[in-house]
Amino acid sequence: MGLSLEASTIKTKVLHLIASHKIGGAERLLIAFAQAVDLNRFDVVLGIFVRPDHENDLLWQEAKKLKIPLEPVVIRSAFDFNQLHDIYAIIKKHKPDVIHTHGYKTNILAFLFAKLFNIKAVSTVHGGLHAERLITRFLYWVNLQCLRRFDKIIAVSDAVKSGLEKCGIGADKITVIKNIPAVSSCRSPVTTSARSKLGIPPQAKLVGFIGRLEKVKGGAQFIDAALSALETRSDLYFIIIGDGSQKAVLEESVAKSGHSAHFRFAGFISDPTEVFSSLDLYVLSSLDEGIPLTVLEAMCLGVPVIATRVGGVPEVISDGINGILLPPDDAPAMAAAISNILTDDTVRNSMVSRAKKDIAAKYDVGTWIAKIESLYESGAQSRLHG
Repeated sequence: MGLSLEASTIKTKVLHLIASHKIGGAERLLIAFAQAVDLNRFDVVLGIFVRPDHENDLLWQEAKKLKIPLEPVVIRSAFDFNQLHDIYAIIKKHKPDVIHTHGYKTNILAFLFAKLFNIKAVSTVHGGLHAERLITRFLYWVNLQCLRRFDKIIAVSDAVKSGLEKCGIGADKITVIKNIPAVSSCRSPVTTSARSKLGIPPQAKLVGFIGRLEKVKGGAQFIDAALSALETRSDLYFIIIGDGSQKAVLEESVAKSGHSAHFRFAGFISDPTEVFSSLDLYVLSSLDEGIPLTVLEAMCLGVPVIATRVGGVPEVISDGINGILLPPDDAPAMAAAISNILTDDTVRNSMVSRAKKDIAAKYDVGTWIAKIESLYESGAQSRLHG
């Protein structure tokens, strides 16, 4: 017997929780998902952890501009228990069938509410299973205890899945759904070059870094490699896109080098496509990663990529085939690779061509969306296990 019309129109309600007021890879993918999900089958609400003046928070602004359904979880201090009240109110209002979390803080809080209200719990683990600070290490440990009791965990790479298994999470709970380029990123390059806006000479070679300016992203290693490369090539210019706690340190390092004219600190840019289309080379210098969107976006836009061999990066880049892989924290090797790839047009063009084909063949937004939707619908009656 077929489903009745009434039953067939019942939607699965999904509440996403993310503790972020900026826009990075995870945030851009979340926005892409909310825009592309099948609204005939799913009602999606984003619960965003925000500051009291959250109208100025970048993620909130972007989602609001795109008319994505939003709910604020206001954080007034590090240990603000009012956020529990906010989440409780959101759950009572929207009655979600699924809570989908992003990050250790939302994992911990969602576990409590999913357990209390018998809601299916799904988490996307984007990477970062280890921490340096003692308090963060403790929270990561609590996070792992919670994740063990989630219904499903999405790992963004095989490397992340392996890391979760090493932390004691059962393989049966983990599904690998690899990141894709953000929906708007693979359009044809824009015609207006960012070079003139940045004051880059027409014949210069422009090398880009895009990411949070935190130690894990390897900004210091990128600057060291750039300065080393400038010793043999005066036509190189470097743009650093992003913000973070290391920005002042990196700017000071460049200023002391005497090569400030060859560097541009552009700050945060929500959509770096225009800058990407003006790059001659993109460099990922991270010390740890899941599958970085910036690498996927550079590849699909036809920008050659040098990247460190960390996390899920080798799942995307085949060394010497569609990009260059280097060991992490090796500035001399990175400097040599920058100079070499910008010298050999034949090798560079071959890598770019292969990279674009690989992205088109393996990273489809429709397939990505369908896998996540299927995860919501599969085992609809499963719940947190005690």
